[in-house]
Amino acid sequence: ARLARQGLFNRRWPPKMTFFIHEYALRSMVGDSLVMYEQALHLVLATSWSRCEIRVVPESAQLMGVFGGGFYLMEYTDHPAVVSAETHTASVFLEGEEHIPFYRDLDNELGAVALNGGQSRDLLADLASQHERVESTRDDRADPRRSDLA
Repeated sequence: ARLARQGLFNRRWPPKMTFFIHEYALRSMVGDSLVMYEQALHLVLATSWSRCEIRVVPESAQLMGVFGGGFYLMEYTDHPAVVSAETHTASVFLEGEEHIPFYRDLDNELGAVALNGGQSRDLLADLASQHERVESTRDDRADPRRSDLA
């Protein structure tokens, strides 16, 4: 489902999307350095997509109650806002003014503490570079024929 959502960027008129990613999630090893490199590089490239903004929430950020889980705040010009909130076992859709203001506040809080787009891109590129160096060092040790060690 998440990969299918990426197809939204290939539409003729893609929606405007802002993604907040906590730095802790970016630094948590999932797989090996090659996987981490490819994921970070993919995010760097995604920052150049039109109407896509990726903003990193630094580990040092002081957040109030944001860690309840992932959510999507979807706002439309012709329809009421909807929130999709994710838990470990289900996703729920929330509508109505009893729910939406809470998620707008969370969205505003994230926007206030997150790095701007350029700073986020630089951090993502730096992370990709770090993982690439680890991977190339691993490759150098694995292949004794390599003579071009850096």
